[in-house]
Amino acid sequence: MSSSTALKTLKVFDFDYAYLDSGAPASPNYTTWVILHGMGFNGVVFEKILPLAHAHNLRVVSVNRRGYEPSSGFAAEELEGIGFGKKYDEAEPFYRGQGIEIATFLTKFATQEGISPTDPNGSTGGIALIGWSLASIHVLTVLAYVDALAEDTRSTLQKYLHTGLFSCEPSHFIFADASAVPLGIPNIKTHDVGLWFEPDDRKRFDAFFEWATAHYVQKSVTSENIDDYQL
Repeated sequence: MSSSTALKTLKVFDFDYAYLDSGAPASPNYTTWVILHGMGFNGVVFEKILPLAHAHNLRVVSVNRRGYEPSSGFAAEELEGIGFGKKYDEAEPFYRGQGIEIATFLTKFATQEGISPTDPNGSTGGIALIGWSLASIHVLTVLAYVDALAEDTRSTLQKYLHTGLFSCEPSHFIFADASAVPLGIPNIKTHDVGLWFEPDDRKRFDAFFEWATAHYVQKSVTSENIDDYQL
């Protein structure tokens, strides 16, 4: 399959998921990276890495999460349980649904595109699911709600999903620039959370862009003391 940066669409239940796809390398045992973007940027943010994929025996698929056009949006009732001040039992249905949808996207893509399953050693083939920044939440939902998947979806996912980057065991997950909160890490004391409450969309995005692209001089990156980080 030739490389293309045109957005494609995969139907998951009643929802459209748009994605970029580098296409398959010539090798039959390539690994597929499926990348989920963070907040404020859609999947096109990873467009420039697509032309580099084949040289590393990779297929790169960058997905627009729901709520980022042209992927499907959310109905108001779907979003009622999430946001600041919401409790776990209020938010749980939303995240369970996201985990099921993303897992279903992976299995449908794998079977429709005919990608190779993970080899027995877990080193080639299959899928590595990558969550950037806020999307670390969405990667965790796949793991948290695997038991909620239909049996055929779960068994198919087991054949494909792996990373093998941290150990030789299967079914590991990559967190790139992960948000602290979904990993159970408290916010750093020096982190100004005021930008998240800015009511003006343009000002909030400008503040986020400045914060996310800034360079910070760290007191220490090896002390394992969270108070030594500046964000």
